[in-house]
Amino acid sequence: MKHSGMKEASMMEQSEQLDAAVVQALEQKPVVRVPEDFAVLVTMAAAAQPVAAVKARRRVPMGRTAAIVAMVVLVVVLFVVAPRAGTNYASWPFALEMLILVQMAGIAYGLMRLDREGL
Repeated sequence: MKHSGMKEASMMEQSEQLDAAVVQALEQKPVVRVPEDFAVLVTMAAAAQPVAAVKARRRVPMGRTAAIVAMVVLVVVLFVVAPRAGTNYASWPFALEMLILVQMAGIAYGLMRLDREGL
C-alpha cells in the first residue's frame, strides 16, 4: 500500500510539473522576425504574376425578372381559363380572362418603359 501511495504522489508531481511547463510556454510571447527586404520580395512576386481577366457579369434587374415570370404565369392561367369562358360574356371565366389580359398589357407596358429608359 505504501508503495502505491508513493507512485501516486510521483505521478501528481509530474503532472503538476507538466502543467507548469505548459503554462509557462503559453505565457511566453513568440519572437517574430520579418526580413528587412520582405516588402520588396512580396512586391516583386506580385508584379511577376499575370493579372487575371475578370469577366463582367451582366446584372438582370429583379423587377424585370419578376415581371417576366408574372407574364409567364398569366399566360398559363389564361390557357387554363380560356376554354371555360366559351361565348358567354357574363361568366366569371370570361371576366377573369379579360382581367388577365389587362394585367399582361400593364406588365408589357411597364417593361417597354424600362427598356426605353435604359434601366
